[in-house]
Amino acid sequence: MSQPNPILQLKKNPGSRLLAIKAMCAQCFGCTENHLEEGFRQSIRECSSTHCALYELRPFTNRKNALKKVNCRDKSKLIARQRVDCEQAKKPPQAVKI
Repeated sequence: MSQPNPILQLKKNPGSRLLAIKAMCAQCFGCTENHLEEGFRQSIRECSSTHCALYELRPFTNRKNALKKVNCRDKSKLIARQRVDCEQAKKPPQAVKI
């Protein structure tokens, strides 16, 4: 059975982030438009390049766990916003002596 080539899939749908990640990982393991490395999916699953920006988003793994680790809606990581009323906004900032 022939496996779909992630690089060719990306060329057909260049706006897909998922296909872009799949294609980048496939290229990292030696795949090209004309050649698929044997076992490239397993190699991506077992990738040990933890310094790679895409490591947590690797395809062919348990995506639910990966996406939980990079959840952008995690409220505990948000920076607190300070309320400023109109009068405070009009005042120039005060200099602080160091």
